[in-house]
Amino acid sequence: MADAVGSAGSAAGVTTSLGQKWAIGVLADYDFASLKGDMTLPSFTQTGEEKNNWSWAVGGRLGYLPWDTLLVFMSGGYTQANFEAVNFVWPMEADLARQRSL
Repeated sequence: MADAVGSAGSAAGVTTSLGQKWAIGVLADYDFASLKGDMTLPSFTQTGEEKNNWSWAVGGRLGYLPWDTLLVFMSGGYTQANFEAVNFVWPMEADLARQRSL
C-alpha cells in the first residue's frame, strides 16, 4: 500500500499604492505537506527516508513605477520548513524492511 503524497495550503497578501509611483505589500503562506524522498549519504552506503510535514513564509515587497508600463520591485521575507528526522539504515536492512512490507 502506497502512502499518499502531496501538499495543500493557503496564501494571502495585499499590496497598496503610496502616491502615484510607489507600492508596498505584505504576504503570508502556509502549506500542509506529505512529501517524501530518500536520502543517501555519498561517503557511506546508508539510505534513509525523509518527509516534509509543513512550511510557511512571510514577507514584504516594495515597488516603484518609473514609467506607466514598468513596475520595478524588491521582495524579501522569511521561510521555514519542517522535515522529520532521517533514519539511516544499511542497504541490506532496507531491503529486508521493504520485503517485509510487501
